[in-house]
Amino acid sequence: MITASLALHAGAALAEPGAADRLFLEGRELHKAGKYEEACAKFEQAYALDPGSIEGRTELAKAYTDVRRFADAARVLESVWQEKPALEIAKGLGLTYLELEDYTRARQLLEFVHAQSPGEVEVERALERLRRQGR
Repeated sequence: MITASLALHAGAALAEPGAADRLFLEGRELHKAGKYEEACAKFEQAYALDPGSIEGRTELAKAYTDVRRFADAARVLESVWQEKPALEIAKGLGLTYLELEDYTRARQLLEFVHAQSPGEVEVERALERLRRQGR
């Protein structure tokens, strides 16, 4: 969740043209460097400036997942899924639900992805994990 101080900081950047894009690119570089907490902060700032960016929200969700903030990742991915029901979003959301132990929703989305794109190794492993656990 965006804190008041983060929102104020992001608000100050509103005067800068392209500030959201700059923050997004900085977040992406930090993420590539394995600096996931710092990447989250940049992506959150970019989100505050451009909450409609699907790419920005998707990257924020990935960063949240890398720091094990699965509930935050799910919240962001759910908003993206509502606007862009793509297989990659369904896969990410299904795997996130699995981490949250929301097995029913995880299975629904992962089976949907598997039906559309058989052979997705990560999805097949996740479904096998659900089967082994009797879920």
